[in-house]
Amino acid sequence: MGNLIYNIEPAQIDLFAIQGDTIDMTLYVTNELTANGRKFFIQAYSNSENGTAHDLGQLIMQVRRKDGLLIKEWYSNVSPESILISGNTFYIYDQDGFDESGLFDFSIEENEGGKYHCIATGQFYVKKEITI
Repeated sequence: MGNLIYNIEPAQIDLFAIQGDTIDMTLYVTNELTANGRKFFIQAYSNSENGTAHDLGQLIMQVRRKDGLLIKEWYSNVSPESILISGNTFYIYDQDGFDESGLFDFSIEENEGGKYHCIATGQFYVKKEITI
């Protein structure tokens, strides 16, 4: 088997939260062209040492249970915006956080001038809230 060729190689990251806590994250996106395609990197609170800054288009982030049921969805292009974008940085804010705990799948998709692609995927770990 030869090399894998990617249309887009999304960043693979895992995110963590506690049930009921406010979601408040700042993430930086970089990318690079490789011999195998376009690869994305996402890092919290500072630029990645890999790739160059990627000016972001509109974003949508979805979090789904393992059975596929959508439990959270955040957008950058609807009012009120739950994802704010500035250059290669995006900020997710959700005062309510998660109603349930568990291990969920998430993806972040970008609309870059009418072209849609996934820039990140991974697991979202939500720990059970202890204090009520």
